[in-house]
Order: sequence, then structure tokens, then C-alpha cells
Amino acid sequence: MRKAFLTNILLLIFINALIKPLYLLGIDRNIQLITGTSQYGMFINILNFTIILQFISDFGLQNYTARFASQQKNIITSGIKNLFGFKILLSIIYFFVIIICSRIWYGDQINFWFVIHVAINQLLISAMLFIRSNIAGLGLYKTDSLLSALDRVILIIVCGLFIVTPILRPYITIELFVWFQSISIGLCIIIGLIILASKQYQFDLQFLSIKDIKQITYICLPFALIYLTSSIFYKGDTLLLERILPDGKNEVGIYAASMRLYEAASMFSLAFGTLLLAMFARLHSDVNKLKLLFKTSMHLLLFITICISFTGYFYSKQIISLFYHTYDEYWSLILTFMMLAFIPGSLNYILSAYFQATHKEKLLLYIYIFIAIISILLNIFFIPSFKALGSSWTYLLSQAILMFVQLWFIHKTFKFNVKLYTKPIAFFGISLVGFYLIHEYISINYIIQIALSNVFILVIAFYSKIFSIQELKQIWLEKHNS
Repeated sequence: MRKAFLTNILLLIFINALIKPLYLLGIDRNIQLITGTSQYGMFINILNFTIILQFISDFGLQNYTARFASQQKNIITSGIKNLFGFKILLSIIYFFVIIICSRIWYGDQINFWFVIHVAINQLLISAMLFIRSNIAGLGLYKTDSLLSALDRVILIIVCGLFIVTPILRPYITIELFVWFQSISIGLCIIIGLIILASKQYQFDLQFLSIKDIKQITYICLPFALIYLTSSIFYKGDTLLLERILPDGKNEVGIYAASMRLYEAASMFSLAFGTLLLAMFARLHSDVNKLKLLFKTSMHLLLFITICISFTGYFYSKQIISLFYHTYDEYWSLILTFMMLAFIPGSLNYILSAYFQATHKEKLLLYIYIFIAIISILLNIFFIPSFKALGSSWTYLLSQAILMFVQLWFIHKTFKFNVKLYTKPIAFFGISLVGFYLIHEYISINYIIQIALSNVFILVIAFYSKIFSIQELKQIWLEKHNS
């Protein structure tokens, strides 16, 4: 299992290191630069509005399917195929809820049909994620990894053509961008269905009985509420920025600039969490192997996140200038706090995956409700005075609190030795000091400084045995997967 984990992580890292950051920083960034900060901020606000309500269409089916399928020896004959019919019903409900809630929240301030189009894209994304969760549940991790980036590849090709072609560039609008998204996701859905059909996966779209709906709702409700509460503290800040501030759309655009860099970096940790959800589920009855996989993944991700986080923190001005052609300290200051939030935010992907895979959804839900309330209250307190900067503070505090709370409960389960915590803490401290000294006292080009700092962290990681070459070799040479 650990060998399978590392093998697929290498593929995920390759995909996410090239394609998804290229999309975010090459395509999505240019869309903002071309259409303007306020216009793009309006789009992000609407997008996050539809994402928060997407818990209705997803209803926890993605995570439930991945976990359920991972624990079934014959998914083809299991009752999980009936979820396709339930998925269609939920999508219809989601669509009508969007119509009603968008009228209430936005009134006549925005283009109503544009909101509908963005919501339709969310339905397509939800359908694609549901299909991918079934593919991952079948053990086709590599196929799932490739599909995870296919829509971005299509967008890179199509949008890239418009961006680099002088004749086509003036036609770029937010509306056209949303249409391109529809096409790319639609193609991915078709490919995903073909893959499932090739594995003799049966699609049962029969009408569900009231009894079936009640049973599925009871099982999936915790997953749905987890999605809702997590979406509130992940995406709710932009809604509050737009609603509280007179220049809210512009502030959302500024905040989105740093969040884009955060999300580009988070592709690694998101890949970890998605893959581990299915792998944790298969090992949920074997505490020793589960503990070992948890430790391996946490240490490996900690090393990666520290490298990325400290780079963004110490070189935020250079990064903002490079990507957005501005030397505004306000923009770079927001990025520094977002990059600090990157460490707990990344580790939370693994921690949350563990809770869901080991049937602790209710506990995770209570934790998320607590964090969502904290996030809302802190945003309401900070935004009027500090605007988008206040939202970055809230995001950092929320992610840090979430990490410590989850770790506390997991520690009670695994009863880890204290040394397991002292080593990562020492690694964090030494890495921070090393990064600071190189940044402040070695007067060379900042790119060379970054490279030197990350090499230093790599050396410390092996020296402190956060992960070792010998351990990685042993995992790689394992002949039997659990």
C-alpha cells in the first residue's frame, strides 16, 4: 500500500507540478489581468457562491463513493451504482436552489443568467468528481490522476490560443472563459464515462424509492454537511468582502490574486489528500499499517509545504511583481499570510482524509462547524478595518486551529510517541532560521537564494530523518500491496 502510495504520488506530483500551476498562473492569472481586478473579483464572488451551495449536488457522494468502493471487492454488483440516480435528483434540486438564493443574495446587481451558467459548470464539475471517485474506488489511481488534470489541459490549449494570438485576445471576456470551462469539463465527463463502461461498470438510473432516498440521505448527510461547513471557511471570505465593503469586488480581486498562488501550491497537498482518502479506507481495519501510512504521508508533505510556504513568505514582493506586474505592498502582505496558512492548510487535507476514511465523519463535522463559526466571526471583525488583509489573517488562524484540533483527536487514537512531534517541530524551526539567514545575509540574486534555501531544507530533512533514503527504498521495493 505504501509503495502504491508513493508510485501514484510521483505521478500526481508530475501532473500537478506542470499542468495545474500552469493553468492557474498562465491562464487564470492572464484572464484576471485582461478583464480587470474588479471584473474578475465579481466572477470569483459568484463562483464561490455556487461552490458553497454545491454541497446540495455533491451531498458527500464523492467522498462516500471513494470510501465505499475502496472497501468493496466487487463494486460492479454493489448497491453503489444506484447513487447515479440519486446524483441526478440532487443536481436538479441544486439548480433550483441556486435560482432562488442568487435572487435573494444578489438581487439585480449582477447578470442572473451568468450566475446560472456558473452554476451549471459546478454541476458538471460535481458530476466529473463523482465519476472520478468511482474510478479511484476501482483502484484505477493513475487513471484518476490523469483525469484530474485533463480539463485544465484543454483550457490551457484553448484559452492559451486566445491569449497569445493578438487578433483573438480582445475577444476574451469572463463570459467566454466560463464557456471554455463548460466545454472542457463536458469532454472530461464523456471520457470518464467511457472508462467506467470499459470496466463493465453498470449505470443504474432507475427511479429511486422513498426508502432508498432516505437510506442514502442518512448515510451521506454527514459528508454533505462536512462539504458545506468546509466551503464556508474556504470560500465564504469573498462573499463577506463583497457584501461588507463598498469596493468589495476590487478587494475580492486582490484577495483572489494571492489565493490563486496559494491554490497553485496546494495542488500537491490536494493530490495527497484525494489519493489517501481511498488508501486510508482500505487500511481502516489495520491500525499499524494505517499509522505507518499516515506518518509517511505527513512527513513527506511537511517537507514539501515548508519549502513552498517559506519561499512565498520571504519573497512575496518578488512573486507579486513577477505575476501581477505591481509593487503594491498591500498585495504582497496578503500573500505573506496566505503562504503561512499554506502549511496547516496542506496538512489538513491529510488529516481530514483520515477522519473521513475511518468513519469519523460526525466528529469531523463538529470540528468544521466550530471552524466555520470562527471564520465568519473573525471575517466580520477584521474586514471592515483591514479589508482583504483581514481575510488573510482569518484564513491563517482558521487553518491553524483546524490543524491543531484534528491532530489532537488523531493523537488520542494513535497515541503517538512525543518524539513524533518534536522532530517535525525542530525541522520547522531549523528550516525557518536557515531560510531567514540566507534571505537576510547572503547578498545574491533572489532566485539563487530560493534554490539555496530549499537545498538546505532538503539536507535537513534527510539529516533529521523526516524521511530517509533507506525508508523510501524499502517502500519502493515492497512486493505486496495491502
